[in-house]
Amino acid sequence: MPPPLLIQCNDDHAGYRKGDQVLWSPLAPTAFYHIPNTEALKIVKSAYPGVKTQVSQSRAPWIVRPMQAAPPANSASYGKR
Repeated sequence: MPPPLLIQCNDDHAGYRKGDQVLWSPLAPTAFYHIPNTEALKIVKSAYPGVKTQVSQSRAPWIVRPMQAAPPANSASYGKR
């Protein structure tokens, strides 16, 4: 199972603003959790030592990459809204 991933938004996209930090966990591959401030970010980094940060841009399909690493159990519904 892949480790959790921090996503740093470099553009406004997918409901997030430039500078936002978002946590993705393989335990809930379709869920993303906004990290609201630096104190919460410190807590995440202490809970997951060595967590990797992925930089994202609006022209890159950043939300798809972590989901591809751990696809949902019902892969037939992947990509449907």
